[in-house]
Amino acid sequence: MSLPENKQSVVVGNISECHPICLNNCSCTAYAYDSSTRCSIFTGDLLNLQQLGTGERNGTTLYIRLGSALPLLKSVNANKRSLVNALVSGTAGLLTITFGYFLWKKTWGKE
Repeated sequence: MSLPENKQSVVVGNISECHPICLNNCSCTAYAYDSSTRCSIFTGDLLNLQQLGTGERNGTTLYIRLGSALPLLKSVNANKRSLVNALVSGTAGLLTITFGYFLWKKTWGKE
């Protein structure tokens, strides 16, 4: 990836020191580590991101913090749960009506 422009650089020993720096910063949305012992911390929107072509070697791996996406994931799971509940309730209601119809037909149909 070609990294966004809004970065803060921190000097660290290795990538394992970069990860906790981002996790301890509530506004950190992503981080990247390059071989020159620099940890780049990104806050806010990730602007001007570009995926490089297969032949280009100047890119850096960008680690995106998913904790900022959790409210979105929770709402998607809630929507799925509501859909499943609606389908189960609808199917149970349809089966009840069908069973009641056949029972009525059997009981009252003989007369």
